[in-house]
Amino acid sequence: MAGKFLRMTAESVHARLRHGRLRFQEAIHVPGDLTISDPTIQYLCNALRVDGGLDLSGCTRLEALPERLIVRGALIIDRCVSLKRLPSGLHEVNRVSAEGCTALKSIAPIGVCHGPVNLIGCAGLEPLTPDFRATTSLQIDHCIIFPRAFCVDLNVPETIIAVAPGRRIRELIDHRLLSRHPIREEIVTHAERDLALGDLRLGIDATSLVIKEGQRKGRGRGVGRLSG
Repeated sequence: MAGKFLRMTAESVHARLRHGRLRFQEAIHVPGDLTISDPTIQYLCNALRVDGGLDLSGCTRLEALPERLIVRGALIIDRCVSLKRLPSGLHEVNRVSAEGCTALKSIAPIGVCHGPVNLIGCAGLEPLTPDFRATTSLQIDHCIIFPRAFCVDLNVPETIIAVAPGRRIRELIDHRLLSRHPIREEIVTHAERDLALGDLRLGIDATSLVIKEGQRKGRGRGVGRLSG
């Protein structure tokens, strides 16, 4: 990432925002966490490095993230309903939550997330790329996927649960975000209902999509429907 960064505390960034003195051309380095929850801002600076987590939850008018962005911790953009894309250079992150980002079209720049991913409520999101990987878990509408389990929070008939073992995921679950991902070809080893949560838990090898913490497997760069 070229260019000289101006080191600032989170408090200094907040003060500049309050007084309208955060210039788009600036390159800013925040040594810790940075949280901004301002429903009036549309843009930040052009270059931003955050050594901790970056939380922009509720910035409802924010249309773009800094084009040159490095985040060492979690990237939280929940309810950023005007955000349509992620920076093209943002290839790896440590955790992503984009819940309720209804205008977001793609997370394609991110090939690997070294932490959980939350994409619930991203109504405009394109299907995940075939080589996308998350760590620990991936949450999408009505589903949460772990390295060894695919959990569905829909009311699934007992007849489907009975025939699920031996079936491929694509035969049981048709989710638009997974329509291009090889996890659809994984075979269910067992199926059970979680009596406490009411979820259906399908046992599969989901490591084509979600890997365990500390594991490396390859490099990555709708509402779910159940059918009988």
